[in-house]
Amino acid sequence: MIPLSIWEIINFIPGISITVRRYHDVGISGLWYFATPFLGDTLIQKASKYANYYENVNEHKFILVIDLIGIIIELISLVIILKPTKFQNNKYIHN
Repeated sequence: MIPLSIWEIINFIPGISITVRRYHDVGISGLWYFATPFLGDTLIQKASKYANYYENVNEHKFILVIDLIGIIIELISLVIILKPTKFQNNKYIHN
């Protein structure tokens, strides 16, 4: 458990920098990195946390919708990362 935590701490900053660089390669501001995955993770965690407290079916449906929105935000981030590099008219890549 402790070696895994150390590995995560060591790779935290390089992971952010690589993802921001990839966003720039696509032509999108790196600040979107902080909006898409963290917002998606936050929604998923909140939905999971409160799902156990509610016993009403309608409230479970609401939690499910919040969870799905979080997953969609995560998928948007994945699509951005997988897009091909944009060389022309990219303000982040200077030739």
